[in-house]
Amino acid sequence: MRRTIGHRALGLGMCGAMLAAVPAAAVQPEVERRNDLRRIINLPALDRLGPIDKIERIHRNLWQVTAGPCVLDVYIIERRRIRVPNPPPPTYTPRAGEPVCRR
Repeated sequence: MRRTIGHRALGLGMCGAMLAAVPAAAVQPEVERRNDLRRIINLPALDRLGPIDKIERIHRNLWQVTAGPCVLDVYIIERRRIRVPNPPPPTYTPRAGEPVCRR
């Protein structure tokens, strides 16, 4: 069978409809981690510690930042709006703990 232009347009339209049905909250893990790193780097708490030496992902929502002799735990807080018919994607807020510095 030979496909016509109409069949191709129908196939592309269905493909577009399926992609549009993917919720906005379904973000690839690589993109989510990159966004977490940006949020962590922009924290005002890191300004007083000096240059960042290392950032480690300890758990899904826990990162550990090493800057010189100090270590800082950063929690990524996820906030979802559940009671809305079409909920927007969750928002993520970094929250820094107290730095622990060795002397």
